[in-house]
Amino acid sequence: MLNQSIPAAHLLVQNQQGFTAMKAIRLLYAGMIAVTFCFSIEAFAAVSVSVHPARAPLTLTQPQQFTATIAGATNHAVTWAVDGITGGNATVGTISSSGLYHPPAHRGTHKITAKSVAAPGSTGSASVWVTDYPGMFTYHADRFRTGVNLQELALSPTTVNSSTFAKLFSRVVDGQIYAQPLYVANLTIAGAKHNVVYVATEHSSVYAFDADGHRATPFWKKSFINTAAGITTIAKPSNALISPEISISSTPVIDPASSTIYVSVSTREKGAIVHRLHALSLTTGAEKFGGPIAIQGSVAGTYPALAKNGRVPFVPAQHLQRPALLLLNGNVYIAYGSNGDALPYNGWLFVYSAAGGVLHQATVFCASPNAGASAIWQSGDGPAADNSGNIYVATGNGPFDLNSGGPDAGNTVLKLSLQTGALKVLDYFTPFDQASLASNDLDLGAGGPVIPATQTGAAAPSLVLVGGKDGKLYSINRNNMGKFNSAANHDVQTLALGNPEPTNGLFATPAVWNSRLYIGEINEPLGLFTFSSGLLSTAPAAQTSTVFRYPGTSPMVSNNGTSNGVVWTLDLHAYVGGTPGGAVNPAGPAVLHAYDATNLHELYNSTQAGTRDRAGKALKFTSPTVANGRVYVGTANELDVYGFLP
Repeated sequence: MLNQSIPAAHLLVQNQQGFTAMKAIRLLYAGMIAVTFCFSIEAFAAVSVSVHPARAPLTLTQPQQFTATIAGATNHAVTWAVDGITGGNATVGTISSSGLYHPPAHRGTHKITAKSVAAPGSTGSASVWVTDYPGMFTYHADRFRTGVNLQELALSPTTVNSSTFAKLFSRVVDGQIYAQPLYVANLTIAGAKHNVVYVATEHSSVYAFDADGHRATPFWKKSFINTAAGITTIAKPSNALISPEISISSTPVIDPASSTIYVSVSTREKGAIVHRLHALSLTTGAEKFGGPIAIQGSVAGTYPALAKNGRVPFVPAQHLQRPALLLLNGNVYIAYGSNGDALPYNGWLFVYSAAGGVLHQATVFCASPNAGASAIWQSGDGPAADNSGNIYVATGNGPFDLNSGGPDAGNTVLKLSLQTGALKVLDYFTPFDQASLASNDLDLGAGGPVIPATQTGAAAPSLVLVGGKDGKLYSINRNNMGKFNSAANHDVQTLALGNPEPTNGLFATPAVWNSRLYIGEINEPLGLFTFSSGLLSTAPAAQTSTVFRYPGTSPMVSNNGTSNGVVWTLDLHAYVGGTPGGAVNPAGPAVLHAYDATNLHELYNSTQAGTRDRAGKALKFTSPTVANGRVYVGTANELDVYGFLP
């Protein structure tokens, strides 16, 4: 059989040798049939199948519609399978004849395949990661403030790069997002399961968005502004550290057991500043437990600027609620520092409870009742808590006399316990040079406490880590914190991270995962330090190629339960607001970075694809949230969501 047409010149020669013209035409026609037949075989062999989406991170109750595209065949029918099982089963998940996949009741990684009916040898596939991660309910992932999601299956060093990972969508909001976005998986709203991301803004609003982008409008939005009643945000000038307004600066906290999100809101009401705690329904945004409740109180003290009749009152106008909220044993902990370093102020820690179904104050603690100052601000980090229910906070500049029996705790790490309705100081650590720190504005409390895992083989296995503006990280024995000694620190280790402030210093929350610590002081690369027998390496084992300018960076780690992890962090140097020197900072986009957690090799950043992945304008001290194959970044006026390309 001929497999190509015969050239006309060759036919003419054959014709001259005795073929008739009709025979030549018949021969040419036969050749064309052969060519057509040959091409049909080639087309049949080139049938291809592609499955969309190619990568699908899912929660336990989240179905996924897959589609198959056939090229090279007119028959577009396919047979669907999960892990090689036609139609799947309860163990791997089921998939219908139309490609609708329902995940199993437990976490795992699966392969979806579509096999061409016309060409059974041709298949396409997609990867599915099913997570049982319930959500990120508090700042930096947990009450230890470790910054680690140990149940992230989809995002790994092998899957995160600029060809597969990108900005998927944005949600415009009415103000700046200083609070870290929070995430709840498999929440029932209006009779259906959804993954929900919660966003709080400085324009006094809370939003509940579909975390997967299935709908553009929020499930609900709650605003605490009421202009008719004279309730507004607190206006700030362009060179203020937070500008142009203040209302919700701290990260809320979620109680999944009662389906409640607790939010601290500051407003100006008929000229006066008021702070309130709101308890909102996760599903509707409605107020719960008789809320809101005004945050107020007083303690025994003699601070001359404020004390009356032996009591020091909390003055709302003098205080800013910056640290993230802590939920512990049903109690909400809310810390306060100064409003722009303007005396008089104190460091405060309020405790509220909804026990009995009504919000009420459980107790209040002041870190400086006799001398003032000693703010608790921690660059947005919240109070931390250990497994025994002890609470840890770090204070800023202020007088100190704990060592002589006094109550004032400037530049101190406090270990507190809620006992018989009051917060008691169980122990503390204060650097030997605390007076110098205070006089040079080198707050210890510029960074917040982080509690690493128990250290195997260590003389002091239970630690709390705190670093501040002096560019040092203090590793403190939680069981014997060392208190104060004017000659030397009685901590486990004092680790110099870089040159002292203003060149270096810590205004960020580190992340700690197993034996690794990731820390991002200003004007330094993000560094990886390692624990050995409870001691940190004196130099970084690895560091990023990017240097993070002021205010440094607060990393998060995602991990699938093995050694395979990704470090996520934000370059925020182009933040909106004033500089420490009083100028207006040139504003620009936040930049999301992803690094291999083992060596800090960069996997991705949001500038690699030009403007495709550009985030909104940066804000100081913010952290990304990582959940279910997506990364959520709060910016000046939008929530940006990153994940796998379709």
